Amino acid sequence: MNKRMALICVASLAAFSLVFSPAAAQAGDPPPGEPHPIKTTEEAELADAELIAKMQGVTTDIALARIKLQKPIGDLSASLQEQSSIAFGGLWVVNDQDAVLHIALKNLPGTKETDNLNNVKDQVRAKLQGIAGIDRIEYHIVAFSLDELYRIQTLLTDTTARNKWSLVSYIDTTTNSIHVSGTKETLARVNDGFDKSQLPIPVDEDAGRSIFTFVETPQPPDVKQATQVYGGLTMTGSGCTSGFAIAWGDGTIDKRRLLTAAHCADANSVNAVPLDWKGAYYGGFYDFQWHAATNVPTNYVRNLVWNGSFDRVMLAQMNVANMYIGQAACYYGITTGYHCNTITALALAFSIGGTGFGGMIGSSPTTVQGGDSGGPYMNGGTAFGVTIAYWTPQNMDIYMPIERIAVQGLYILTYYTP
Repeated sequence: MNKRMALICVASLAAFSLVFSPAAAQAGDPPPGEPHPIKTTEEAELADAELIAKMQGVTTDIALARIKLQKPIGDLSASLQEQSSIAFGGLWVVNDQDAVLHIALKNLPGTKETDNLNNVKDQVRAKLQGIAGIDRIEYHIVAFSLDELYRIQTLLTDTTARNKWSLVSYIDTTTNSIHVSGTKETLARVNDGFDKSQLPIPVDEDAGRSIFTFVETPQPPDVKQATQVYGGLTMTGSGCTSGFAIAWGDGTIDKRRLLTAAHCADANSVNAVPLDWKGAYYGGFYDFQWHAATNVPTNYVRNLVWNGSFDRVMLAQMNVANMYIGQAACYYGITTGYHCNTITALALAFSIGGTGFGGMIGSSPTTVQGGDSGGPYMNGGTAFGVTIAYWTPQNMDIYMPIERIAVQGLYILTYYTP
């Protein structure tokens, strides 16, 4: 498969050790040829809420209300990035007994702090008016805008690639910084070798503030890859999990495909149905491949995802601009099964075997293991991404955002017609 991949390296950040463990004890595919339950989006959200409630220590009703808050909060984040980009420092949600929405703002030179704050408060009211579930909103004055964080993270990944530094880095809006993990020697090289003329200059009392948060590790950071016809099934021959049913063009029967991670070996079948490899993208912002099902009935490729006990219907996707730290979502993998966790890192960057990756999403706590790669990351009927790796020392699972498949003209199948 690698010989057929398009390689686009944008970073060289952390030493990977390859771990493909074709699961000997699998979480459980549905019985071949036997009917199994298909649940509505509402029923799938309820199942997710039951797991999230245990994770957050709240009732299922509260967890369900927080799930329904994700779209308006995501829309608010995307709107603030677009309309207030020079001042917006990102947002995050802390979900304990109370759900607290935190919004960060950069105090711009020559403007009154109250002007920025009032402008953003107006946008918040417009987006969240009449929506229940947020117990409190807190505003924070920070040194850097989210745009600046993304720009410097891109420069860091480029600099890291040129110098072949072994690092992992990601944006953390809760600290208004870019976290950089590596050995003492490597972090010193970053501090000395990064072009500081490119750094934004904080204003006012934050003038001495660094945009980087360095985390020293005794060894180079070790990120591991987690390596039927719809999502959540065993990709026979690859030892990985299928992600989502996808399509291209007008999405007619002959243009429907099955998605998984590109670093997985070519699968030869799923659910005893032969697969035909169609393409892959590996490196940079991408880790995905796609297959066509062959010799199957016309209604076989469906917008469903198996999660170990039932199929859920996929109806939408969550884009990166709408994702935020504190957002809860769930994944399914053939090794570890069905788990939920919380997004804790944006624009995550790392490398394996000289191939760099960037722009990925990190979530905690980690539960992914070898064999889960390619599996669906989702909430209710909304697709977030596909599982590609895990980083045990940082207690973090890693996903490729689902919108990245558009680079090949592909999109998630969100409807079903025979």
